[in-house]
Amino acid sequence: MIFVSCTLYFLTLAVKEKSKTKSVVYALIASLFIALGNTVKGSIAVMLISAMIFFVLKMGVKRGAILSLAAVMLFIGVSKAAYYGGLAMGISDEKMVDRYRFPVTHWIMMSLNSEYKTHVDEDVDFTMSFDTYDAKKQANIREIKARLKNISTPYEACKMAYHKVARTWDSGGFSYGKYLSRSDPTGGLREVLNSSLLGSYVDGYHSAMLIAMAFGAVYAAGKRRHSALFFSIVTLTGVILFFLIWENPPRYIVTFIPVIMLLCTAGTRFITAIISRLCKRVSASK
Repeated sequence: MIFVSCTLYFLTLAVKEKSKTKSVVYALIASLFIALGNTVKGSIAVMLISAMIFFVLKMGVKRGAILSLAAVMLFIGVSKAAYYGGLAMGISDEKMVDRYRFPVTHWIMMSLNSEYKTHVDEDVDFTMSFDTYDAKKQANIREIKARLKNISTPYEACKMAYHKVARTWDSGGFSYGKYLSRSDPTGGLREVLNSSLLGSYVDGYHSAMLIAMAFGAVYAAGKRRHSALFFSIVTLTGVILFFLIWENPPRYIVTFIPVIMLLCTAGTRFITAIISRLCKRVSASK
């Protein structure tokens, strides 16, 4: 979350800064944090597309395109530096990477499983049964084509999209029970984790957050197209679309909590303003 938070912070500075030079510097720093975040969590790459849209809307097509190109080059440069840096420090070697690295196609293939699961161990075993990176990639592509035949109708596509969105966003626990149970909690902690009271609390909080986020998105859509709020709604839209074609455990959206909370804050203020206006109208009508 730290990389997402820093990206939002420096983009906000870029919006508020009157000096064009400083604004560009802040925008590039924000792009750097996106690139750094991508080396830790690949889904943060979604923010790069949002940032490019943001740059064009804020600085115009020409300057925005140049800045977007710089952001892409920075993104690629940091990714390559991390990869070759790992090789240079002996963390891994070319043979190990070729054998154990998962291609992007693996995650897309796994997202197309017929049971709409967030993770499929059989798919992991399938990909790892091939010895080289290229062999894994080609095998994944063949399987992707086969699975796409099962969702060739609009109904099947909508059905899959519904289940994937529901699995990603329907619970406030982010599957905490599944992951914390691996540490074998004892005593009172086990009872707390399994209590219906905790489940009700996190789900209630999550529902309130989603409602506030929806109002925040409506509010952000009416703001200036180069505001930090507008960047947030573009990012969130990208996140939702991204998890339609990617493995989508609920915990993955934790990375984007700063974006979500920014929209929630705006949504809460929007709801408060609406209630205030309604109260004034009721008072005036008496």
